[in-house]
Amino acid sequence: DPLGQGALAAMKTRPEVAAGRRAGFTLIEIVLAAGLLAIGLSALIGLFTFGANLVSQARLSAEAAQALEGLVADLPGRLFPLDERGQVGPPRSLASEPVPGHPRLSFEALPSPTPVSASDYPGPPLWAVEVTVRWKSRGLERGLSQRILLPQTISLAERLRRAVTTAGAGAGP
Repeated sequence: DPLGQGALAAMKTRPEVAAGRRAGFTLIEIVLAAGLLAIGLSALIGLFTFGANLVSQARLSAEAAQALEGLVADLPGRLFPLDERGQVGPPRSLASEPVPGHPRLSFEALPSPTPVSASDYPGPPLWAVEVTVRWKSRGLERGLSQRILLPQTISLAERLRRAVTTAGAGAGP
């Protein structure tokens, strides 16, 4: 066979199947493939669940950061009481207070005096306030904190709001 005709013919023909056997997949191969597919899909579902939990945590953390910003702006009005003469008293601690507009969040504000002498700072007393926003996620309590420095004062707007609220509460129908 000078041109290799026999080798060419052997490449074109199909291999012979043994007598009594058919070409295809065996039951063991199918079970193994199904098992590998199940393992791969369960790993993929686990990744989706993990990703969804991360998104939920990020959403709650962003909500807490937004709430913390609003609380810090409103904190002097909540922390410092006014006496009957209109003088600002020392701050009170706030614990487990609900965050307005955020039903899943609560906050606490813990004031402590700062060691600043009157010669260093001639204004009203300064208070260091630790503000913490808390929430529960997957059975764990989480929180976001910020420490701020507040002078013992109440703005005119807050004084007017309190006066209007007090006057409105005392007025009859």
